Amino acid sequence: MLRIARNSPEVARAGFTAPGTIRATWPTTDRFRPGMVWLLAWRNLVNDRVRFVATLVGIAFAVVLMAVQWGLLIGFANTASGLINHAGADFWVASRGTSNVDQGLPVPERWRFQLLSVPGVAAVDPLLVQFAPWKRPDGGSEYVIVVGYDRSAKASK
Repeated sequence: MLRIARNSPEVARAGFTAPGTIRATWPTTDRFRPGMVWLLAWRNLVNDRVRFVATLVGIAFAVVLMAVQWGLLIGFANTASGLINHAGADFWVASRGTSNVDQGLPVPERWRFQLLSVPGVAAVDPLLVQFAPWKRPDGGSEYVIVVGYDRSAKASK
């Protein structure tokens, strides 16, 4: 707990501090012990039971909201990385400046043959990702992500 005291004009004239400045000091009396601060805060909380319960409910609600946000973050991360996790690739090669798989730039075909010449590389499969309109059975339409690769390229190691 800090006590804020304004300087008196006599102290300011003596040159210790500039006039009107504020300085913080610890209380000097036994009346304000550090343990009393916690006791006073606790008594203030439990004095009005309705306000105390409302505060606890608000804190619990905030914790629940944080848990929901954490769950949304984990679910979004799992969904966004699903293509990478289930593709079965050990290594990915992309054009410079590619920020994510969905908006990748085309890779030159000669890179495929250069990668196949590296010792230990068994297969190099081009991945095709395209946004396309899809007509739903109920007559509506929406954009979907079509992901595919050439199955014949996998056979030609």
